Amino acid sequence: MGRLMKAEWYRLKHSSELMKWLFFVGIVGVVFVHYQISDVGRGSLAQDLSESVESYIFIICCLSILSAVMIGTSYTSKIAYYEVMAGNKIWAILLSKVFVSAGFVTVISSLVLDIYWLVIGMRNGAGYVMQLPLRFILLAVIFFHVCSMGVLITTTFQHIAASVLSYLRFIMFDSLVLFCIMLFGNFSGEISTRIRDWFIIGQLSAILNCEVRVTGHLIFATVFGMLIEAAVWYVLSCVRMKRKLYQ
Repeated sequence: MGRLMKAEWYRLKHSSELMKWLFFVGIVGVVFVHYQISDVGRGSLAQDLSESVESYIFIICCLSILSAVMIGTSYTSKIAYYEVMAGNKIWAILLSKVFVSAGFVTVISSLVLDIYWLVIGMRNGAGYVMQLPLRFILLAVIFFHVCSMGVLITTTFQHIAASVLSYLRFIMFDSLVLFCIMLFGNFSGEISTRIRDWFIIGQLSAILNCEVRVTGHLIFATVFGMLIEAAVWYVLSCVRMKRKLYQ
């Protein structure tokens, strides 16, 4: 798999257009966060974080689409098919794409936003914020979640148009399903909170609310929710690649 990861990194590094789009998304993400916050960054770090949920939803949508496009271009140019024709193991192909492409986008986007929040905190003060390092780690986990899903959804459908499905998965599924559950389900406050913890939008709301302590259940749901969904799309990708005739 090491050879596949090197090849994937080489492709990514020499895809100048993708690098430009990643840089663009990072800058737009920071600007969008900045101007969605009341008083344009004049509040404390805790206050600004709590008011940036909508901005983060926009950012993860962009990251999921970008990750899907990064892999989808390989199918458009027919490069991806040579990996199977060369006799590489399917599991190694999939993991190399997830680790390199999704990992790279996660690291860059997390660093850009962390630096931005560091500047806000140094300039305006941190305010009352609990478990700040843990919150940033969980945000990085969510970024890796959406990026890896973008990759695996594309390897399942093997077309660049899968980027649209990647976008709809986070907008339509999380928003509509969570809304229907909360609307029609007669749950107590504690049960409703536990249900929201399993949806990315609910995770963002809880993590960015600096006055609410991050619970063990939220950490569990954030990490294992990512692993469960990754396993589902990984199996679908494996089945699809095994049935696909590479010609």
